[in-house]
Amino acid sequence: MRHQGLSRATTDRPNPLPAAPDFWLFDSAAAAVMGYDEAGGFLGSDVLDTERAQDFVAYRDIALAEAEPFTNWWATHGE
Repeated sequence: MRHQGLSRATTDRPNPLPAAPDFWLFDSAAAAVMGYDEAGGFLGSDVLDTERAQDFVAYRDIALAEAEPFTNWWATHGE
C-alpha cells in the first residue's frame, strides 16, 4: 500500500509535518495510516503497533499548535 499526503495546498503556510502520512489517531493509543493510489483513491489503512502511537500523538500536537482557526482561514481563503 502506498502512503502519501495530500498534494494540494490549502494555505500559503509551509506544512509543519511534511513527512507525516495521512493518519487517524484513536484515543492517543492507536494509529492507523491511510493509503492512497496515484489518483488519490483510498486503498485502505494499516493499523500500527501500539508502540508507534506516541509518534502520532507528537504529530497531532504539532498540527494542533500550528492550526489556524477555521473562521480566520475562511476569511482569507474561503469562497
